[in-house]
Amino acid sequence: MVAMRDESCVFCKIVAKEKPASFVYEDEKVIAFLDSRPITDGHTLVIPKKHYATIYDTPEDEVANLFTIVKRAALAVKKGFCYLSIGFLSLLLFVGYPTFFVQRKEVI
Repeated sequence: MVAMRDESCVFCKIVAKEKPASFVYEDEKVIAFLDSRPITDGHTLVIPKKHYATIYDTPEDEVANLFTIVKRAALAVKKGFCYLSIGFLSLLLFVGYPTFFVQRKEVI
């Protein structure tokens, strides 16, 4: 079952701008922001604006759109921080939101 919002969900509060976040992207379906406790520089969370408990509840078209934005954000972080590559850490099975992290930095 899909809820537009879950009052107990911190991500829903961020989407509603009730909790502070450093936003890096937003459109009608997706929002991206820097993690408040980053693993690396540029650690970004990209989430759907609608609340879904798991990836199984998320419509395929929304997953496809979400991952399009994940790739764009990853490319921006890679370029901005001169990373050689960015790995992907999926939290989708647990909370419905993906995140990515940097595997290594370019040495200059």
